[in-house]
Amino acid sequence: FGVAHATYTTFLTAALQEDRHFALGTAALLYSLMGVTNIVGGAVFGRASDALGRKPLLIAGYALMLCCAASVCYGPSILGGLSPLFYGLVMSGVPTVVTAFVYGSVPPDATRVAYGAITLAVGVGNLAGPLIGGRLADASGSFRTTYGMVALTVIGAAAAALISLRIGQRRDAVVPVPELR
Repeated sequence: FGVAHATYTTFLTAALQEDRHFALGTAALLYSLMGVTNIVGGAVFGRASDALGRKPLLIAGYALMLCCAASVCYGPSILGGLSPLFYGLVMSGVPTVVTAFVYGSVPPDATRVAYGAITLAVGVGNLAGPLIGGRLADASGSFRTTYGMVALTVIGAAAAALISLRIGQRRDAVVPVPELR
């Protein structure tokens, strides 16, 4: 998740301008609107995963991330413009579902370690993703290879998440996270 997320957001406005020929103002507006949809993404995905289960929402989240990454540079331009709006949803939605999964599948005394491991992995990805993505863009002269790498990384993240879900099914996969009062 860290590699895909950091790379997607770091190069988005440049990719929309250079590969999609959007005006700077349009690319910046789309980036800003991604932040708006990010606000609701966690709540939407969290409630939906309580109702439908963690696995279906993780699959949906990663599938949407894959489509968003691919559509930044591939396919019709309208998809490139819609991509940030949908990516905002998964930007907070996927971490919300992962948090609920950890809460529901890891014993309470082990949650700190589990969250620490996840945070470390995401942090390393946040560091490495833009470095690799930038080098790919420089080498190819386009962001197509960068967003292709993001798409492949999302596929790997989805596979890892699905494997983790299989391993973590020793407790009920749908355990609502208590509301803060």
